[in-house]
Amino acid sequence: MTRRKLNVLHLVPATVSDFVRKDMVYLEKYAPVKTSVMNVGWSGRRHLILSLVSLIRMTLRSLIIRSKRPDLIHAHFLRSAFTAAMSGIPAVLTMHDSHVEMPLFWRTILKLAARRCSIIYVSNYNRECWAPILGKQGTVVYHAIDTADYSPDGNTPTIRKSYLDGLGTSSFVVSMGAMTPVRGLHLVVQAVAEVRKKGIDAGVVLKGYGGDPEYTARVERLAARLNVPLMVITSFISDQEMASMIASADAFVRPTSVESFGIAVLEAQACGTPVIITDCCSLKEVFSDSSLRFEPRDYKNLAEKIVEVLSDERLKSQLIASGLKNASNLNWKRKINSYIEVYKGAISGIRP
Repeated sequence: MTRRKLNVLHLVPATVSDFVRKDMVYLEKYAPVKTSVMNVGWSGRRHLILSLVSLIRMTLRSLIIRSKRPDLIHAHFLRSAFTAAMSGIPAVLTMHDSHVEMPLFWRTILKLAARRCSIIYVSNYNRECWAPILGKQGTVVYHAIDTADYSPDGNTPTIRKSYLDGLGTSSFVVSMGAMTPVRGLHLVVQAVAEVRKKGIDAGVVLKGYGGDPEYTARVERLAARLNVPLMVITSFISDQEMASMIASADAFVRPTSVESFGIAVLEAQACGTPVIITDCCSLKEVFSDSSLRFEPRDYKNLAEKIVEVLSDERLKSQLIASGLKNASNLNWKRKINSYIEVYKGAISGIRP
């Protein structure tokens, strides 16, 4: 007799993030789970009337969910908690949030709603930030990487040459993140300016995600002033193109001082690229033994680490090997098995 698949509805605030999409793919691949997804209709408007309209819309979505009768709701981000809680269906909430800036009205409602869900935190740091606020210890489940998508195979002479020709340099570092000041991408430009003063011909490739156009312009002006070859990519690129870009780089830098996990760092490790991270937040927890670390917001310290990677082949090889090992340990089977345990607890009414 065939076992019935667990029907899991994923909730997202607005658009479906790449890691949520992959959660759904691998749940269906490695577990007896059928998945679907719904936008909760979050707007986050600060105007009271617009907030009430959004609240009504999210309530109506909860009624639609109830009519669909899923076995379980898997909500992503705190902003999805209200719709999940109002549906009356067993719910799991993953706190991907590194920080949430929203009016007190929303913070109060969403925190109360989250208490009706089983909580998944994506790192111990993430739990330390949110457990005192939500009043739940929950379960820590690290993100995962598929080494079939991200691997050193992406580094081909042709692809690497295309980036070096575009920059006009003999080496380059890559960084990724939202184009906002809190992600610290300007620090990479400042650091490479210091690296170039030492006679090392390096450039920077930034893969930005939306954010503030003014900040993007500010980073470009900074690079021009400091004479740093810069390539900014803000358009969509496929996983294959992303993997090739990262694998072709001499180093991957994560300069943010606010991070709940750091999926892009894991992708870089799977690509066989040495990673340099800020010595803070979840980054030092997840990648401490497989990375070089610099002091947050200290671009001169970052420059020293970049020079180490570009000039020390033995160190570079050590970082590549430890990074590949870390990426292989954080695989999808491990993550999906952890999900299923939390799902079982939520359905049976046990709060882990």
